[in-house]
Amino acid sequence: MSVVESALKFCTFRADQAEVWNEISEKMSRHKISSQTEAMSDIYEKEKNRIEDYREKFKHVESQIGAVFALEGKIFGMDVFDKADTCRKLLPRIIRSYALEVIEIPEKKTKKKQPEVNDVEKFLKTLYEAEFSSRKSPGAGMTVTITGKKLTGTSLVAKDTVVHTSVFTMPDKEKRPKEYETGHIRRP
Repeated sequence: MSVVESALKFCTFRADQAEVWNEISEKMSRHKISSQTEAMSDIYEKEKNRIEDYREKFKHVESQIGAVFALEGKIFGMDVFDKADTCRKLLPRIIRSYALEVIEIPEKKTKKKQPEVNDVEKFLKTLYEAEFSSRKSPGAGMTVTITGKKLTGTSLVAKDTVVHTSVFTMPDKEKRPKEYETGHIRRP
């Protein structure tokens, strides 16, 4: 059970640890890594040069409060913050986790297509149509769980301000080739 599923069903923020370790093991296999600890840090260490290439290409710009991430012109995630300074500090780490997902896909299979403005508008419309449910956060504030037909995510709300929202599209498994099955993005 994922953290989001746990939050919806039991009002707790826990994941099935066996499922998490299984995902890490599968990811290590895709990256051809052998490790006694099977830690995510081993994957990041092996792929650090490729990940750094992505981080260098995507720099924070003044007043930027978020980013939408796409592959082959299809949006698959978005992170938005309440302040540009927070975005500036966390964007390299966020790019790192998205980059790890992207580099799992064979380069010859990817097309260099940028999403259009209307693609972002459609993504946001799907977000607006999603269901939102709030729960007390384990720390300060509230966690809002976002569940839509084609996306899932969470928001942290503190003092009536949405501090951070992270949303991911759910892959249409029937239409994606096997090599595109990269699992869930997990931030270290």
